[in-house]
Order: sequence, then C-alpha cells, then structure tokens
Amino acid sequence: MENKKCYNCNYLERYYVRGGQRFNKAKCGFCQKSHEVVHTDGSCEKFEHFMPKSKPSSRVKCYLNELLEEITLIRNVIEEEYETNKN
Repeated sequence: MENKKCYNCNYLERYYVRGGQRFNKAKCGFCQKSHEVVHTDGSCEKFEHFMPKSKPSSRVKCYLNELLEEITLIRNVIEEEYETNKN
C-alpha cells in the first residue's frame, strides 16, 4: 500500500525552522497545487508521489574510465623513466 501523506508528495515545499546547529523540518509546508499551507501528515486528492532524480551513473562511469586511462599513461611514463635511470 502506497503512503499518500503530504510529506511524500511531489508538490510539497516543506518549511524549515532554524535550529541550534542546523535547519529542522517543520510540520507544515506549501502545496503548489492547492496554493495553501498544509500539514505534512495530511493528504488530498491532488497527491503525486515524489520520485527523486536519479544520478547519471553512465556519465560518471565514463568520466572515471577516462581518468583511469590518463593515470595509467602517467604511471607508464614514470615507470619508463625509473627503468632508464636505474640502468
């Protein structure tokens, strides 16, 4: 069963209260659909489940692969210099 509380809704802009060392979540927020302040434990017929945006893992993997290739090339150059200086 899906939890249809406002704190899981895509349209909720939660309010935060300044605490001693960080901002704490308030128990209310602004609903972008109904244009009013709502309680986070409430629910309504305009509920739409919040889906977090996924990270582009393929782009990150490609970038890391390029970095590893560059590091390998640098390592090979250093090893060649070491070998020539050793002899």
